Amino acid sequence: MNVSWAPVEIVDSVGSILALLLAIGCLQQAWVWYRERREDIFRHYILLFTLAIVVFAVSRSCGHLIKQILILSGREHTWHTLSPFSGAINTATFFVIFSFSLYYQRVKIIHTKLEEYKDNLEEMVALRTAELEETNFSLENEVTERQAIQKALEAERERLAVTLRS
Repeated sequence: MNVSWAPVEIVDSVGSILALLLAIGCLQQAWVWYRERREDIFRHYILLFTLAIVVFAVSRSCGHLIKQILILSGREHTWHTLSPFSGAINTATFFVIFSFSLYYQRVKIIHTKLEEYKDNLEEMVALRTAELEETNFSLENEVTERQAIQKALEAERERLAVTLRS
């Protein structure tokens, strides 16, 4: 009993086209969302991740569609030549997606620390300003006190000089 392979080929081709269209639609949405707040590290990650998924979808879709076209046109040998390259691109894309995931985890930690530092920076500046004002006030009092002591010393020298001359 032979079963037709045509439904599998149709589902494969339609699925490849739909995956490609869905990936491109996701990239468009990710781009719009990213442009709203470019400084947001999560949005940047989503854009890069979506771009990697689109590259995978293009590679996969083209691979599957080209495979169907070549096999249906009687060029199976050409597909057998191209097949390893298609698989290599798909595998490389998985590595890129994995790298973006690692990139996001590490950058998120650094970004969170920077945000915490930025949030505490104003508090640190206010605290340091208060310390400097207190030190300045203390120094001004010390200068005033030394000037008073200097005047008292000069007055005492003057009194001693007058006493010694008489």
